[in-house]
Amino acid sequence: MSRRENIKMRDSIRNTWVRSLNSSLGKHKFLIGKDFCPIPPVDRTSEYSCEEWTPKIAKSLSRKDTSYEIESSKIIFNSSQTMVKDLNFQVHYEIVIKRLCLLSEIIKSHARLSLINLMTNERVFTATFSSENVNEKKELSTCKQVEPFVFPKGFEGKILLTTDNSVNLESNCNVILTDDSHFVTYRSNRKMLRKEFCAPFSMSYFVKDMEGLEKFLSQKQQRYFDWMTEQKLLTSQLILESERHDDVILLNIVDVYRNLPKKLISFFKWADRNAEYEFLLKTDDDTFVDTKRVTQELLKLQDTKNLIWSSFREYWPVQSSGKWREDNYNSLTYPPFPCGSGYVLSADIVSYLVDNSEELFKFQGEDTSVGIWLAPLSPFYKNDCWKCSDCYNFACNQPQLTEKEMYDAWVVYEKEGAILC
Repeated sequence: MSRRENIKMRDSIRNTWVRSLNSSLGKHKFLIGKDFCPIPPVDRTSEYSCEEWTPKIAKSLSRKDTSYEIESSKIIFNSSQTMVKDLNFQVHYEIVIKRLCLLSEIIKSHARLSLINLMTNERVFTATFSSENVNEKKELSTCKQVEPFVFPKGFEGKILLTTDNSVNLESNCNVILTDDSHFVTYRSNRKMLRKEFCAPFSMSYFVKDMEGLEKFLSQKQQRYFDWMTEQKLLTSQLILESERHDDVILLNIVDVYRNLPKKLISFFKWADRNAEYEFLLKTDDDTFVDTKRVTQELLKLQDTKNLIWSSFREYWPVQSSGKWREDNYNSLTYPPFPCGSGYVLSADIVSYLVDNSEELFKFQGEDTSVGIWLAPLSPFYKNDCWKCSDCYNFACNQPQLTEKEMYDAWVVYEKEGAILC
């Protein structure tokens, strides 16, 4: 697997460990997404996807205003939705939290709203409510001011409600959490909330640097032009690279991180149509592979079926934030999955994945997806030689290298005939 822009890393592989590959035993290919995301990275909701961030600012906002306050809820009666007691959110532009609000009928005696940093699992602040806080007017929600706290772009947090046992959260809900401004995206139960969701709490915040935001938005068209120019040039370079080396497969995939599972399946389909093989090895363009050791071991495994050979992550927790955030796999842990830096699949497993590719759900990562897809097959897990990170003497691979480190590893390998650290 290789990113479009990693031309020098691909050259470092061509000039190093690929040279030791016996052409009669195997061939190498670089897998690259033919299509690029037309949205500049800074204009996306996440650097890992290809979804445009489109903030909406009230037309009534005066140019003299230096901040823009947003209440992230609206009131809807007779909703058939069920309440949630926690809600994850992601910030798309720097905001300042001002207050937390809670549905008044929830406050029977005591209730607490906590805002948690999902990356560190630390509590940022807490607002405690009691029945004494509910005013005589019996307004729908009761709010508490919190100490202003700045959340930068990319911050991922959680609002968590804790109440006494007398509160019934299964009743119908009449507060719908929304954020039409698109400064914040909400999620619950690992599912992205596209429009509205029933929650008994809300938060209000303001965008402090309106001048900076307006400048950022005014430069959007120029960023788009510059990005398209850069990517079209890169596409031309990729075509030339493919023609020169005949080892590049340009797959019909938009080349972003969240599309890696689709990219992998797309290659499996290509291999199923265009190659004859017993085993397929997948690695990354920052990884050095001891091809001699790998091929020697595979010669011993000829005719082995239902094989996956790698270093496996077991009982790995499903992440709720960051690059490996999983919104769609409803479990606390993943089944065993191979490290993306190197794994081998027998041909029958690849054929199974190709035959069922339309039904296989594409989860957040390529390696975790492989683990989930293959779990029902109860494959033969061969767990040795491969490494997920760092350098180990006599390993099958050495991952996470820079261009220079790739060449350095080759110097050692040529001299010693093995990966040595």
